Amino acid sequence: MQKEGPSVGRILAMVFFALSCFGLLTFLWISFGGSISYLPANVWSYLARPGALHCTFPFLSAISDGGARALPVWLNQPRGYVVYEPVIGVLLAVPWAWLAPATAAIGVRRLWVLARSGARIAAGPTDLALTWLTAATTIAAVASFAIPLTLFWATMRFLGDATAALTLAGTLGWWLWYDRVREQRSARRLIATAAVVFALATTGAGVALGLEGQYKHFRQHNPALLDRLEKTLSFC
Repeated sequence: MQKEGPSVGRILAMVFFALSCFGLLTFLWISFGGSISYLPANVWSYLARPGALHCTFPFLSAISDGGARALPVWLNQPRGYVVYEPVIGVLLAVPWAWLAPATAAIGVRRLWVLARSGARIAAGPTDLALTWLTAATTIAAVASFAIPLTLFWATMRFLGDATAALTLAGTLGWWLWYDRVREQRSARRLIATAAVVFALATTGAGVALGLEGQYKHFRQHNPALLDRLEKTLSFC
């Protein structure tokens, strides 16, 4: 059984291989219909497109057929770009993903330190494995959006494909952040509280969007149950 962590060279080779596959797939996809011109609109849609808040259960839903209104006034709708499917940005749909940038930042920093050292100086198998984990998780989260960002429309289906990697990146980011301030009582409590808030918000948004469905499927297949829930839980 292999008990030693991967060397710096192996980690860099794995990162290079993953990035080369990502680059090749992106090139092929663009060659067969994708376009970089759709990138700004899709980045906004998947990151920050707002949803609709209601006083009736389940209180949150994505907006369908938004047209040009789905994009901010400073972002022109590209020619050929279609806005018709309900989409809500990941910052609202998956608040837990707010913790993911910590994973990316720490992963880049760890790779930089290991690359400069040129060897496993002051780095044991655990440190190397954690470095690979942060790098691989970051690549998975970014690569999940690579192809959808070049398409002529945005959809919650593609956001769903990326949710697993974003959730893992957020979890790893929180753990690394918490570990860095473990000895600082106030900072530790702040990070723990933030984790509870993000977890509850993500769970609530997931339940709401799941009940709403992409095209109100819950309403179509369980109208009586949804009517009872709305009557019991709504504020108006």
